[in-house]
Amino acid sequence: MAEALLAGPVERLRGLLDRDRLRAELSARGPENPALRAAFLAEEGPGPELDALVAELAADPYSAEYAAWLRRYAARG
Repeated sequence: MAEALLAGPVERLRGLLDRDRLRAELSARGPENPALRAAFLAEEGPGPELDALVAELAADPYSAEYAAWLRRYAARG
């Protein structure tokens, strides 16, 4: 059983630690969610595309705290 887990689900999860592969996997499941896109962009640092997505998220009261966190995360340098 351990061998089956290591060869299947565990190996797949290990592969998803690669950010590009994780993003591709999530994108293949449907249109990219703005909040998810913003999270990946925040890892790359500040930029105009992130600013636009953060502004969109900040306009929604339910996402405002997340938008503030994205700004701080992107600015961490």
